[in-house]
Amino acid sequence: MKKILCVVLIVFITNQVFAQKKDLLAVADSIEREAKVLYRSEKASWHGTDIFMDKLKHKKGLIGSYISYDTGKGINNVFFTQGDDPDVLSTITFNNDFDLNNYKLDTVSRKLTSKEKELVKLRQAALAIVRTDTAFQHYKNTNLNVITTMNSKKVYVVTAPTANGIIVLGNDYLVTFDKKNQLITRQKIHKDVQVYNTNPNDGQVAAVHTHLPTTGAFITATDICTLMLYKDFTGWGQHMVRSKEYVSIWDMRKEKLAIITVEAAEKINISKAALDATKN
Repeated sequence: MKKILCVVLIVFITNQVFAQKKDLLAVADSIEREAKVLYRSEKASWHGTDIFMDKLKHKKGLIGSYISYDTGKGINNVFFTQGDDPDVLSTITFNNDFDLNNYKLDTVSRKLTSKEKELVKLRQAALAIVRTDTAFQHYKNTNLNVITTMNSKKVYVVTAPTANGIIVLGNDYLVTFDKKNQLITRQKIHKDVQVYNTNPNDGQVAAVHTHLPTTGAFITATDICTLMLYKDFTGWGQHMVRSKEYVSIWDMRKEKLAIITVEAAEKINISKAALDATKN
């Protein structure tokens, strides 16, 4: 009987371990997918702005704003004119790899599509709140960037540095709207701000930060989005986030997320110096 109970206990524990691993894989996949949606939108806005100012600078005074969205085949960045019924000034289409030798610039004037109009209205609603609501903190030498995505009423707001040589993680928000673009909720994702100096030649191969329970147990989609945007400015191979129970490991080169328990991380002695640093 004791042997049977022992076998049953081992099987139970083994199943629990495998279930936990499966759950963590699902969590990592979900966070990674959301992060890459945000990244593609923001990356298209970055490059689209540069291209517009290079190729169409003479139309700068006509700009009302812009939107970026995933078409399923590529990512569009659309600049449009001012007014209640704007005309499109340019449509810049990127492949998912953002090869700047292989983008399409369309300057044919047209009206916004119905989907684009919805996205414009959502972006305008979000910008109005960010600019007027004191819940959104503004730091010196930074901007708050609004990231909208097609077919979603979720809007992310991230802090972007205006000074060179730094990465900012934190001071980010998730804002949700109803079908009429009325505010439903606004959530501050991180309760603090982490600023890192970037120098690809400084020998630093990894960076870390800690998540308090109020932020959550795992690295966030906004963390990964920012790390992807700025990865070429650092020499980091990994960025790790430690919470009370988990360590999230973002591979900067492979652009893949792994999540393991703190216990597992300590058992395999993964980047022990980095893990110890996050305990302080």
